[in-house]
Amino acid sequence: METASLSSHPHRNDSRRTDLLESAFQLVLEKGIESTTIVDIVRRAATSRVTFYKHFKSLADILSKVQESILHQFRAYLEEHVKGNTGLEKCRCIFRSSLKFYEQFKDELRFTMMFDQYESFIRSSHSEGLSIYSKGWYSRYLEEGIRDGTLPDTAQFRLLFISMVNATIALVQRMAMHGERIKDESGHSAGEILETIAGTLETALTWQHSV
Repeated sequence: METASLSSHPHRNDSRRTDLLESAFQLVLEKGIESTTIVDIVRRAATSRVTFYKHFKSLADILSKVQESILHQFRAYLEEHVKGNTGLEKCRCIFRSSLKFYEQFKDELRFTMMFDQYESFIRSSHSEGLSIYSKGWYSRYLEEGIRDGTLPDTAQFRLLFISMVNATIALVQRMAMHGERIKDESGHSAGEILETIAGTLETALTWQHSV
């Protein structure tokens, strides 16, 4: 995880807090969530438990804050790269941008998948940021397309689009976690598979609009 992305978030300018977040992120990638402890984190950050508890309530809290930072980074990346003159064009761009995010931030995606597998960490956290992002960052593009008439205003299409976006996120997470294994099994790289899926989803959106 890039330290700059952490320190650029509001209230994250404290260097010790950033060091703790970065240490938690790296340790989860190395050891997994179940094997990561507060002792491990403070040791990696070269600080103390007293300092840890000045910034975080618990292990679940710091891991939730790392997850929140990644989701913030993902949303900021999409807002920068999702382009187009219509809602349809922007919605199609979501899939291509998700592929580009995968190529640049595989470790961040690996963390999100590990975090999502342990729902107890989410339930025990009261992170406002997670609740904000769980509302659906993609809805603005869907609603824009419906308003400008480039996307159909039906319950069936809304469900289809939401399913496509969530399937894409799940796929890039899995590719980030098991890309080499999938390549060995299929004979195709994660990039090739994601490129094909992105193209298929873009075509499906266009087809739905023309129906």
